[in-house]
Amino acid sequence: MDLRDYYDRHWTDLPEGQVDYKRLSMIVDSVQAGERVLESGCGPGFLAKLLKDKGAHVIGTDVSRVGAERTARRGIETHHVDLDTTKLPFPDQSFDTVVCNSNLEHLFFLEQNLAECIRVLRLGGKFIWMEPNTAHWRYRLWLLFGRFPYIPESPTDPYHIRHVTAHELVRLCRVNGLEVRELRGHAGLWCRGLYPKWFYMGAAGNGGRAKLAINHILGLNRLVLAEGLVFAERLGLDAQAFLDVARQSAAYSQVMDIKGAKMVRGEYSPQGFIHQSLKDFRLILDQAAVRGQQMPLAALNAAVLEACVKHGEGERDNSAVIEEIRRRKT
Repeated sequence: MDLRDYYDRHWTDLPEGQVDYKRLSMIVDSVQAGERVLESGCGPGFLAKLLKDKGAHVIGTDVSRVGAERTARRGIETHHVDLDTTKLPFPDQSFDTVVCNSNLEHLFFLEQNLAECIRVLRLGGKFIWMEPNTAHWRYRLWLLFGRFPYIPESPTDPYHIRHVTAHELVRLCRVNGLEVRELRGHAGLWCRGLYPKWFYMGAAGNGGRAKLAINHILGLNRLVLAEGLVFAERLGLDAQAFLDVARQSAAYSQVMDIKGAKMVRGEYSPQGFIHQSLKDFRLILDQAAVRGQQMPLAALNAAVLEACVKHGEGERDNSAVIEEIRRRKT
């Protein structure tokens, strides 16, 4: 899978509007109406649309065909460009402002695309470059103790293939002939994974018990989503279109974002194994039995998971429960 394939899949799966709008507002506030703006790496066009609504003339480029198409559907001129290997399709000094909104760290050849962005920026124009800061103090502390954890929704999640610090960002701008006028920070989406939430649950062992109960709820959410998707298919509905509607309904849960696309595509590369989920639900049933509590839905989910294991699906992602639902026909 190359970058284009990866981001075609990524932008296909990303729900509409799932973005840190507070972070985007920092960029929007720095752009004036009437400016000719290039957003290099526009993705699905969330930022490009905000800039257009402010009165800027926006053009977008993206390595992903899907990202470019989603941006174009917002009425924005968009070019599908392999940003890693191809020059931008614009003459020198074509834009008043060039925006790189957290995209350069996703490229193999960051410096090459940076030089292209500067080439198409007019003399005296604005270059707005936003990056996750890998020198966040928590990473510095972890490195001091020999750690460099990969954390979801952070600078080190698998989504990022290059790492840039604030110091390195300034250096790269200056060696490419730019004058750095302002350096700002924002504790937005990237920082959430760096600050685990702490809850007081009372006596020792209550945290583990709470986690077991939460796993019960998550497992049932997966099962209900799987059954709902199969039911929609049997009704003749397109599964992806139905999932998009469900995400905007009162039935929404984060399971739809995490597992929905995997169920629709039948792509079960493991995030959580079927066999591990079965182990959890056996423990849930055991603990309930000790306390004299029947758990009919937990028992049902355990039976579905056991059937998946019998069909050789134990090493698949737990979203594969949808296959067992499909097998259960009258």
